[in-house]
Amino acid sequence: MAAKIEMMDGAYFVGRSKIFAWIDLTLHLNLFKVEEACSGTVHRQLMDSFHPKMVPMHKHIEVSKLVKGRPFDNLEFMQWVKGYCDSVNGGGLLKTIEMDFS
Repeated sequence: MAAKIEMMDGAYFVGRSKIFAWIDLTLHLNLFKVEEACSGTVHRQLMDSFHPKMVPMHKHIEVSKLVKGRPFDNLEFMQWVKGYCDSVNGGGLLKTIEMDFS
């Protein structure tokens, strides 16, 4: 069961480079800008990678903000997705990424 993710959750303090590294490793992508995720496709793929064929989208997502492509809104949602995925799998992939950045 996933934990509730609050605004002070550690995921919101993960920087863009680590978020990109995590997404790139998880989905085999090569993102350059946060805005590349504004369509929601990256987020859906991440959710599907943790919950195959059963994406739980019960959280209110302000799609109207994401599709505008503003970096802050999209990074914040990526951070939430990262926090959610960490709560599901224990953050194992982030530990690997942190070792690569050291």
